[in-house]
Amino acid sequence: MSFTTLPRYVRHCAAAAVIAIAVTGCQNGSGPLQSAEPQHTAGVADPASEGQQSSPQQTYNNQQRQDEAQNITPPDSTGKTQGSGEKANTEPNVQKEDSTAKKAKTPAWDSALPKLNSLAIGDSKESVVKRFGEPNESYTLADEKESLTVSEYNGFSVGFNDTHRIQFIEIYDANVATGLNGLGIGDAEDAALKALGKPNSHTSYLLGYKAAGALLKLDLDPKSKEIISIKLFVQV
Repeated sequence: MSFTTLPRYVRHCAAAAVIAIAVTGCQNGSGPLQSAEPQHTAGVADPASEGQQSSPQQTYNNQQRQDEAQNITPPDSTGKTQGSGEKANTEPNVQKEDSTAKKAKTPAWDSALPKLNSLAIGDSKESVVKRFGEPNESYTLADEKESLTVSEYNGFSVGFNDTHRIQFIEIYDANVATGLNGLGIGDAEDAALKALGKPNSHTSYLLGYKAAGALLKLDLDPKSKEIISIKLFVQV
């Protein structure tokens, strides 16, 4: 009986036995079977290339990869702040101007054009309201000759005549700028003499300076010798 005349299931069993014997022979002769797909591990050479001489093209490719790895330039972090990604100022270190070091010029006292808190005798009530707003309080002072309307603001007051023109300005708070060469409430008597010069009148409780159409008066505390109020009056 030939192999082809055997029943089909017998032929299948015989073929399977032959394949099993062939596989067993290969395992005994060549060692364990390796996976058909090479396993690559970072930093480990390709097993397919180990023990074999590289072709000229492989040698060139390997050399190119080595050259590229050596020529990679790391990112330049010079002049950048961490996390910002913005380039920092690489200009020479220039010291910023301190706002306290350069103060705005303080108005100087001018006896020819006398002002207090940038207000002058004869200025209109409208100009005062436009600059400082409505007063916190307003009241009237009257005597035999005239009556004055007084507007009270924070730290200073302004008196107006019946034509709504300034007749006096008074400052009594250190937070209000006087416009007198930087002089202010709470400053010492000596500071006033240095800022304004020799007064026309000088007592233990006041300094008086004559001006064009006005009189500047600084009230002093006789004990501490400090300025407690400053007034500019109309002077006929």
